[in-house]
Amino acid sequence: MNLLAAREPVSAGTEKSFPMVSLLWFVVGAVILRLLAIPAWMFFPEHGLFARVARVAIPMLVLVGLVFLNRALLVRDGFPRDALGLGLRRIGWLVGGGVFITAVMLAITGALWLQVPFHWERGALTWPQVGWKTAEYLAGNSGEELMFRGYFLIVLAQYLGLTRALIIGAVFFGLFHLPGLTGMEALKMICTTAAMSFTFAYGYVLTGSLWTAVGLHVFGNVTLHEVLGASGKSGILNIVFDEPWPDTYDPGFVACLVVTIPLAVIGWLLVRRSGSRLAGQSAKVEQSRSLL
Repeated sequence: MNLLAAREPVSAGTEKSFPMVSLLWFVVGAVILRLLAIPAWMFFPEHGLFARVARVAIPMLVLVGLVFLNRALLVRDGFPRDALGLGLRRIGWLVGGGVFITAVMLAITGALWLQVPFHWERGALTWPQVGWKTAEYLAGNSGEELMFRGYFLIVLAQYLGLTRALIIGAVFFGLFHLPGLTGMEALKMICTTAAMSFTFAYGYVLTGSLWTAVGLHVFGNVTLHEVLGASGKSGILNIVFDEPWPDTYDPGFVACLVVTIPLAVIGWLLVRRSGSRLAGQSAKVEQSRSLL
Protein backbone atom coordinates (compact mmCIF):
# COMPACT_ATOMS: atom_id res chain seq x y z
CA MET A 1 0.00 0.00 0.00
CA ASN A 2 1.22 3.46 -0.77
CA LEU A 3 1.26 5.36 2.50
CA LEU A 4 1.40 8.65 0.63
CA ALA A 5 -2.15 8.10 -0.51
CA ALA A 6 -3.20 7.81 3.11
CA ARG A 7 -1.67 11.08 4.19
CA GLU A 8 -4.38 13.25 2.70
CA PRO A 9 -7.08 14.32 5.15
CA VAL A 10 -10.39 12.68 4.34
CA SER A 11 -12.25 14.66 1.69
CA ALA A 12 -15.68 16.09 2.31
CA GLY A 13 -17.32 13.62 -0.05
CA THR A 14 -16.05 10.60 1.86
CA GLU A 15 -15.80 12.10 5.32
CA LYS A 16 -15.61 9.64 8.17
CA SER A 17 -15.43 10.25 11.87
CA PHE A 18 -12.05 9.98 13.55
CA PRO A 19 -11.61 6.37 14.77
CA MET A 20 -11.10 7.36 18.40
CA VAL A 21 -12.20 3.98 19.76
CA SER A 22 -9.72 2.14 17.52
CA LEU A 23 -6.96 4.55 18.48
CA LEU A 24 -7.66 4.02 22.18
CA TRP A 25 -7.62 0.26 21.68
CA PHE A 26 -4.29 0.62 19.90
CA VAL A 27 -2.75 2.74 22.66
CA VAL A 28 -3.94 0.40 25.41
CA GLY A 29 -2.84 -2.68 23.50
CA ALA A 30 0.57 -1.22 22.63
CA VAL A 31 1.21 -0.17 26.24
CA ILE A 32 0.27 -3.61 27.57
CA LEU A 33 2.46 -5.36 25.01
CA ARG A 34 5.36 -3.03 25.75
CA LEU A 35 5.04 -3.79 29.46
CA LEU A 36 5.18 -7.49 28.65
CA ALA A 37 8.55 -6.94 26.97
CA ILE A 38 10.15 -5.24 29.99
CA PRO A 39 11.02 -8.53 31.81
CA ALA A 40 13.43 -9.32 28.97
CA TRP A 41 15.75 -6.53 30.17
CA MET A 42 14.75 -6.46 33.84
CA PHE A 43 15.25 -10.12 34.68
CA PHE A 44 17.92 -11.12 32.14
CA PRO A 45 20.69 -8.48 32.30
CA GLU A 46 23.46 -11.09 32.19
CA HIS A 47 25.67 -11.91 29.22
CA GLY A 48 25.18 -15.66 29.12
CA LEU A 49 23.53 -17.52 26.26
CA PHE A 50 20.23 -18.06 28.08
CA ALA A 51 19.95 -14.37 28.99
CA ARG A 52 20.71 -13.29 25.44
CA VAL A 53 18.13 -15.66 23.99
CA ALA A 54 15.56 -14.36 26.49
CA ARG A 55 16.29 -10.73 25.55
CA VAL A 56 15.57 -11.61 21.93
CA ALA A 57 12.75 -14.15 22.28
CA ILE A 58 10.51 -12.20 24.68
CA PRO A 59 10.43 -8.98 22.61
CA MET A 60 9.93 -11.11 19.48
CA LEU A 61 6.78 -12.61 20.98
CA VAL A 62 5.61 -9.10 21.85
CA LEU A 63 6.44 -8.09 18.28
CA VAL A 64 4.06 -10.72 16.94
CA GLY A 65 1.33 -9.24 19.11
CA LEU A 66 2.05 -5.73 17.84
CA VAL A 67 1.89 -6.87 14.21
CA PHE A 68 -1.48 -8.51 14.87
CA LEU A 69 -2.76 -5.41 16.71
CA ASN A 70 -1.69 -3.07 13.91
CA ARG A 71 -3.13 -5.17 11.13
CA ALA A 72 -6.41 -5.88 12.92
CA LEU A 73 -7.09 -2.20 13.55
CA LEU A 74 -5.99 -1.15 10.07
CA VAL A 75 -8.45 -3.59 8.51
CA ARG A 76 -11.15 -2.53 10.99
CA ASP A 77 -10.75 1.09 9.89
CA GLY A 78 -10.79 0.33 6.18
CA PHE A 79 -7.09 0.28 5.35
CA PRO A 80 -5.48 -2.51 3.29
CA ARG A 81 -4.11 -5.40 5.29
CA ASP A 82 -0.63 -4.80 3.84
CA ALA A 83 -0.62 -1.08 4.71
CA LEU A 84 2.55 -1.57 6.76
CA GLY A 85 4.49 -2.86 3.74
CA LEU A 86 6.02 -5.68 5.77
CA GLY A 87 5.79 -8.41 3.17
CA LEU A 88 8.91 -10.54 2.75
CA ARG A 89 9.28 -9.33 -0.83
CA ARG A 90 9.96 -5.85 0.54
CA ILE A 91 12.52 -6.88 3.14
CA GLY A 92 15.24 -5.37 0.98
CA TRP A 93 14.23 -2.00 2.42
CA LEU A 94 15.54 -3.26 5.78
CA VAL A 95 19.02 -3.49 4.25
CA GLY A 96 18.60 -0.23 2.36
CA GLY A 97 17.65 1.59 5.54
CA GLY A 98 20.65 0.05 7.30
CA VAL A 99 23.09 1.21 4.62
CA PHE A 100 21.66 4.73 4.60
CA ILE A 101 21.67 5.16 8.39
CA THR A 102 25.25 3.91 8.63
CA ALA A 103 26.28 6.87 6.48
CA VAL A 104 24.17 9.16 8.68
CA MET A 105 25.86 7.92 11.86
CA LEU A 106 29.28 8.42 10.30
CA ALA A 107 28.22 11.98 9.42
CA ILE A 108 27.16 12.57 13.04
CA THR A 109 30.48 11.31 14.38
CA GLY A 110 32.22 13.46 11.78
CA ALA A 111 30.31 16.50 13.03
CA LEU A 112 31.38 15.57 16.55
CA TRP A 113 35.03 15.29 15.47
CA LEU A 114 34.91 18.78 13.95
CA GLN A 115 33.98 20.17 17.37
CA VAL A 116 36.08 17.94 19.61
CA PRO A 117 38.85 16.05 17.77
CA PHE A 118 39.17 12.38 18.70
CA HIS A 119 40.60 9.11 17.50
CA TRP A 120 39.35 5.56 17.70
CA GLU A 121 40.92 2.68 19.57
CA ARG A 122 39.93 -0.97 19.55
CA GLY A 123 37.11 -1.59 22.00
CA ALA A 124 36.22 -4.59 24.12
CA LEU A 125 33.19 -5.74 22.12
CA THR A 126 33.52 -8.64 19.68
CA TRP A 127 31.65 -9.13 16.42
CA PRO A 128 29.67 -12.14 17.76
CA GLN A 129 28.53 -9.90 20.63
CA VAL A 130 27.51 -7.25 18.08
CA GLY A 131 25.49 -9.97 16.34
CA TRP A 132 23.54 -10.66 19.54
CA LYS A 133 23.09 -6.93 20.12
CA THR A 134 21.75 -6.57 16.60
CA ALA A 135 19.18 -9.30 17.26
CA GLU A 136 18.14 -7.53 20.47
CA TYR A 137 17.79 -4.21 18.68
CA LEU A 138 15.83 -5.86 15.87
CA ALA A 139 13.34 -7.33 18.33
CA GLY A 140 13.00 -4.19 20.44
CA ASN A 141 13.21 -1.44 17.81
CA SER A 142 10.79 -3.20 15.46
CA GLY A 143 8.24 -3.01 18.25
CA GLU A 144 8.86 0.70 18.64
CA GLU A 145 8.34 1.22 14.92
CA LEU A 146 5.02 -0.63 15.08
CA MET A 147 4.01 1.54 18.04
CA PHE A 148 4.94 4.94 16.62
CA ARG A 149 5.11 4.53 12.83
CA GLY A 150 2.46 1.89 12.17
CA TYR A 151 -1.29 2.24 12.70
CA PHE A 152 -0.72 5.33 14.84
CA LEU A 153 1.02 7.28 12.07
CA ILE A 154 -1.29 6.09 9.28
CA VAL A 155 -4.47 7.07 11.09
CA LEU A 156 -3.19 10.46 12.23
CA ALA A 157 -1.89 11.20 8.73
CA GLN A 158 -5.25 10.25 7.23
CA TYR A 159 -7.27 12.58 9.43
CA LEU A 160 -4.82 15.32 10.48
CA GLY A 161 -2.38 15.46 7.57
CA LEU A 162 1.13 14.04 7.38
CA THR A 163 3.03 16.95 8.94
CA ARG A 164 0.85 17.09 12.04
CA ALA A 165 1.02 13.30 12.34
CA LEU A 166 4.80 13.33 12.15
CA ILE A 167 5.09 16.07 14.77
CA ILE A 168 2.76 14.29 17.18
CA GLY A 169 4.58 11.01 16.65
CA ALA A 170 7.98 12.64 17.16
CA VAL A 171 6.88 14.22 20.45
CA PHE A 172 5.55 10.95 21.81
CA PHE A 173 8.64 9.10 20.58
CA GLY A 174 10.80 11.59 22.46
CA LEU A 175 8.73 11.26 25.64
CA PHE A 176 8.97 7.47 25.32
CA HIS A 177 12.74 7.72 25.84
CA LEU A 178 12.50 9.95 28.94
CA PRO A 179 12.42 7.45 31.86
CA GLY A 180 15.39 8.10 34.14
CA LEU A 181 16.20 11.54 32.73
CA THR A 182 15.43 14.98 34.13
CA GLY A 183 16.15 18.62 33.41
CA MET A 184 18.33 19.56 30.45
CA GLU A 185 19.27 15.94 29.74
CA ALA A 186 15.60 15.10 29.34
CA LEU A 187 15.05 18.05 26.99
CA LYS A 188 18.03 17.04 24.85
CA MET A 189 16.77 13.46 24.70
CA ILE A 190 13.36 14.63 23.47
CA CYS A 191 14.99 16.80 20.80
CA THR A 192 17.39 14.16 19.48
CA THR A 193 14.94 11.27 19.50
CA ALA A 194 12.25 13.45 17.93
CA ALA A 195 14.67 14.43 15.17
CA MET A 196 15.49 10.77 14.54
CA SER A 197 11.76 10.00 14.56
CA PHE A 198 11.34 12.21 11.49
CA THR A 199 14.15 10.30 9.74
CA PHE A 200 12.56 6.92 10.50
CA ALA A 201 9.09 8.11 9.52
CA TYR A 202 10.17 9.67 6.25
CA GLY A 203 11.93 6.43 5.38
CA TYR A 204 8.59 4.67 5.76
CA VAL A 205 6.60 7.32 3.91
CA LEU A 206 8.99 7.55 0.96
CA THR A 207 9.22 3.79 0.42
CA GLY A 208 5.81 2.62 1.67
CA SER A 209 7.46 -0.10 3.74
CA LEU A 210 7.95 -0.13 7.49
CA TRP A 211 11.00 -2.33 6.84
CA THR A 212 12.82 0.89 5.91
CA ALA A 213 12.08 2.52 9.26
CA VAL A 214 13.09 -0.68 11.07
CA GLY A 215 16.39 -0.78 9.18
CA LEU A 216 17.08 2.86 9.94
CA HIS A 217 16.28 2.40 13.62
CA VAL A 218 18.05 -0.91 14.24
CA PHE A 219 21.26 -0.29 12.33
CA GLY A 220 21.42 3.29 13.53
CA ASN A 221 21.58 2.02 17.11
CA VAL A 222 23.99 -0.78 16.24
CA THR A 223 26.36 1.51 14.34
CA LEU A 224 26.34 4.34 16.86
CA HIS A 225 26.40 2.38 20.12
CA GLU A 226 27.94 -1.01 19.36
CA VAL A 227 30.35 -0.33 16.50
CA LEU A 228 31.50 3.28 16.71
CA GLY A 229 31.33 3.45 20.51
CA ALA A 230 29.79 6.91 20.33
CA SER A 231 27.47 6.56 23.32
CA GLY A 232 30.11 6.47 26.05
CA LYS A 233 30.40 2.70 26.31
CA SER A 234 32.86 0.31 24.75
CA GLY A 235 31.95 -1.02 21.31
CA ILE A 236 33.97 -2.52 18.50
CA LEU A 237 35.69 0.86 18.66
CA ASN A 238 36.22 3.31 21.50
CA ILE A 239 36.25 7.06 21.03
CA VAL A 240 39.23 8.71 22.74
CA PHE A 241 39.02 12.50 22.75
CA ASP A 242 42.17 14.46 22.01
CA GLU A 243 40.81 17.64 23.59
CA PRO A 244 38.69 18.32 26.70
CA TRP A 245 34.92 18.16 26.37
CA PRO A 246 33.52 21.74 26.37
CA ASP A 247 31.78 22.97 29.50
CA THR A 248 29.61 25.54 27.72
CA TYR A 249 27.66 23.27 25.35
CA ASP A 250 27.11 19.64 24.38
CA PRO A 251 28.94 18.80 21.12
CA GLY A 252 27.15 15.46 20.82
CA PHE A 253 23.77 17.15 20.93
CA VAL A 254 24.85 19.70 18.33
CA ALA A 255 26.32 17.00 16.06
CA CYS A 256 23.08 15.04 16.11
CA LEU A 257 20.85 18.00 15.27
CA VAL A 258 23.21 19.40 12.63
CA VAL A 259 22.78 16.17 10.66
CA THR A 260 19.22 15.09 11.45
CA ILE A 261 17.42 18.43 11.01
CA PRO A 262 18.58 18.83 7.38
CA LEU A 263 17.57 15.19 6.82
CA ALA A 264 14.07 15.96 8.07
CA VAL A 265 13.84 18.98 5.76
CA ILE A 266 15.00 16.90 2.79
CA GLY A 267 12.48 14.20 3.68
CA TRP A 268 9.69 16.80 3.84
CA LEU A 269 10.66 18.19 0.44
CA LEU A 270 10.82 14.72 -1.13
CA VAL A 271 7.44 13.79 0.28
CA ARG A 272 5.88 16.99 -1.04
CA ARG A 273 7.27 16.26 -4.47
CA SER A 274 6.54 12.55 -4.70
CA GLY A 275 3.29 12.95 -2.83
CA SER A 276 1.96 15.42 -5.36
CA ARG A 277 2.93 13.04 -8.14
CA LEU A 278 1.56 9.87 -6.56
CA ALA A 279 -1.63 11.45 -5.28
CA GLY A 280 -2.30 13.31 -8.56
CA GLN A 281 -2.51 16.68 -6.84
CA SER A 282 -0.86 20.01 -7.46
CA ALA A 283 1.88 21.27 -5.17
CA LYS A 284 -0.44 24.01 -3.91
CA VAL A 285 -3.16 21.55 -2.90
CA GLU A 286 -0.59 19.27 -1.35
CA GLN A 287 0.91 22.15 0.62
CA SER A 288 -2.45 23.26 1.97
CA ARG A 289 -3.19 19.73 3.13
CA SER A 290 0.14 18.83 4.67
CA LEU A 291 1.48 22.00 6.25
CA LEU A 292 0.52 23.32 9.65
